[in-house]
Amino acid sequence: MTMTTDNHGTLFDGEKIVEGCSSEPNVVETANMAVPANTNPDGDNYLSFELDPNVVAYYADEPVEWGFPVGGDLTLGELTFLQKYSRLRTDGTKETWSQCVERVIDGMYSIQRNYCRSTMVSWDDNKAQESAREAYARHWAMKWTAPGRGLATMGTEFVGQFGSASLQNCSFWSTEDLAANPTKAFIRLMEESMLGIGVGFDARGAGTVDIAAPGNEVRTWQIPDSREGWCESVRLLLASYLSDSHPTWEFDYSVIRPAGTELKSFGGTASGPGPLKRLHDQLRDQFGGRAGEAITSRDIVDVANKIGQAVVAGAKRRSAEIALGDVNDEDYVSLKDWNLPENAERTGPAGWAWTSNNSVLATVDDDLSHIAPMIAVNGEPGIVFSDMITGHGRLCDGPDGKDMRVRGVNPCAEMQLETSEKCTLVEVHMNKAEGKEDFLRTLKFAFLYAKTVTLMPTHWEDVNTVMARNRRIGVGLTGVAQFLEDNGIETLRDWMRDGYAEVRKWDELYSEWLCVRESVRVTTVKPAGSTSLLSGATAGVHWPTMSGKFIRTMRFARNHELVDVLDRAGFLIEPDAQAPDTGVVVTFATDGPEMRDQYQVSLWQKAMLAAETQRWWADNAVSVTMTYQQYPDDPHRDESNQIGDVISMFKGQLKTMSFLPIDDSGTTYAQAPYQPVDAATFAELRARVDRIDRSALYAMQEEAAGERYCDGDTCVL
Repeated sequence: MTMTTDNHGTLFDGEKIVEGCSSEPNVVETANMAVPANTNPDGDNYLSFELDPNVVAYYADEPVEWGFPVGGDLTLGELTFLQKYSRLRTDGTKETWSQCVERVIDGMYSIQRNYCRSTMVSWDDNKAQESAREAYARHWAMKWTAPGRGLATMGTEFVGQFGSASLQNCSFWSTEDLAANPTKAFIRLMEESMLGIGVGFDARGAGTVDIAAPGNEVRTWQIPDSREGWCESVRLLLASYLSDSHPTWEFDYSVIRPAGTELKSFGGTASGPGPLKRLHDQLRDQFGGRAGEAITSRDIVDVANKIGQAVVAGAKRRSAEIALGDVNDEDYVSLKDWNLPENAERTGPAGWAWTSNNSVLATVDDDLSHIAPMIAVNGEPGIVFSDMITGHGRLCDGPDGKDMRVRGVNPCAEMQLETSEKCTLVEVHMNKAEGKEDFLRTLKFAFLYAKTVTLMPTHWEDVNTVMARNRRIGVGLTGVAQFLEDNGIETLRDWMRDGYAEVRKWDELYSEWLCVRESVRVTTVKPAGSTSLLSGATAGVHWPTMSGKFIRTMRFARNHELVDVLDRAGFLIEPDAQAPDTGVVVTFATDGPEMRDQYQVSLWQKAMLAAETQRWWADNAVSVTMTYQQYPDDPHRDESNQIGDVISMFKGQLKTMSFLPIDDSGTTYAQAPYQPVDAATFAELRARVDRIDRSALYAMQEEAAGERYCDGDTCVL
């Protein structure tokens, strides 16, 4: 018997998939989307607060001190802002920095005001204006900034209509309850990835579900042209293999918009139905003919990775996933070993293994000597110490047991999370502080931004339950290595120690005023690769790839609006060697911080700085990718054989560890992203550049690409 089910309903971005094991297509639940914190009691527009226009006018013509000058009155910082965060205005121009900051501050204080008005908590408009003026001034000066996703979407209609999901950076989903609901973790991973949220997941569900055979009844479902429709089709297909008594599903892709169609909500172009068809076929191939077998850790990771592969295709999406598996699960640990025949397809040219960073779950007492040689080859697997993320805040405070429900971490591993919990992040730029008191004052407003975001629910009730209970936030520091080089370890410790106390002070005061719980954790260090470019900071706790004067190349589509503006200014533009017909490479002679780069700092020093930060600042975790020099033929430079000793020395001092090999080859091939440069070549490149046409820069019609996940290039795949 064949049954055809049509669905021609109109679906909206905020609608919610109904999870479970139902064999019936049930795409969305539209009730209860709006909650009090999303609503302006005085009207439909959630922006109930407007900063004094005189404040914005004062800063409108002030020069912005962007980071990383490249000549022609242009910087990498401003380029990053224009591409990622500057939204199109109604007059057709792109936001300036002062206008972007205004949008962020208006959105931030509107959420506070709406929350207070809807819960009958006291609110003083005059005090709010006074606070917002200082928050604006410090944000404009880049002493603190909203995270990339906040810069791109805070204060927009999308946030007001659909809640805080687009403000959240990352997420975690455990599969340990797979037996109770075999599809939920996978479908939430897919939906959140399509919203631009990076997702961590684990393989704890291995062995808890037996694979089934779909029934003889064949049904056809027409997939709606929406995010929810894609996710529901995958849910139906997975349920037919992971639950009993489900039909065999075929799909009608006819109403999915064709490849190349413009996407308005998130920018970019549609991929067409091709990637979804491939995902369906991959899942049928994976589970077909295996009825009665128990699901394995390989199965769990493969499903998540294949979903990530489908999400990446088209639009401007990126897939950031981290997989967590048992350190003693040999099959899981070897998933990325391309020498094994069972990994040939998943690690091959059309494979899916690349869509997640893989880490092992271990304890401080575990013997990890067997994974050190694997890490020495390509940096994986990373390590997440489960006893450290569940039992500890800052390590100087000793175990506190406040996070016993925590099951994993986000893709960049700076936030320890319960299943379904999201990351609420913000950034403090240490390089912009005008002394310790200025730094401490800035922490107030960075904290307030993150705490404010916790007042606005997402459109997922189960997520809100966890987030309202924990109010977990991550006030992050960036420019840490830069500050260390300039001021020394004693000063850094002092600032971090007193800074943490300052954040906790404000959490106590603001939580009492808002009548909400104090946050279970409040501080972190994230990669901050993109937001750090804005201010000229080194990213997170990392030393820079290159410092001082160096070459930075960037790839663009040949027809990108920015290419013409850069060409007219005189920047060196060449065909992209990897895609000469469609792409170009622009060369920038760049000024960075004068300090040691990652090649001049030992693996041990990198681990020690991360440990100091974990001890004195971060009560969540520290995202650190410890680069090690890999020179097998030069034992004096090679650090690969030191990885095992670093793991042994620093387990118990870090909650997570990840490693990445580096050598000279990454800077010496043609059109490499980072290249050393001599003084004469640097001067020649700068001499050819005229002053950039700033009016043309801000007349570009491309919408902000937004930021994915944790603002770190190493986590975005």
